Amino acid sequence: MPMGTKYQVVGRLNFDAAGYLLRVDGGGTWRLDLGLRSWWLARRWGGERVVVFGMREGFDTLSVKRIERCDPRQS
Repeated sequence: MPMGTKYQVVGRLNFDAAGYLLRVDGGGTWRLDLGLRSWWLARRWGGERVVVFGMREGFDTLSVKRIERCDPRQS
């Protein structure tokens, strides 16, 4: 997929030594480039299922525009 493509991805938000990442439902991982507001939400929602809205920046990197927590009843 070309860079600049918009994405809406569901998965589990995690943190490793390189920063925040999203482990996608069904397999795969995205590294997340977070803005300040998204960074605060990511700290709060670490380990939870979230929806990430963003734009592809590199091979496995999403520039995050918005994060929303998934409804726990849908898990």
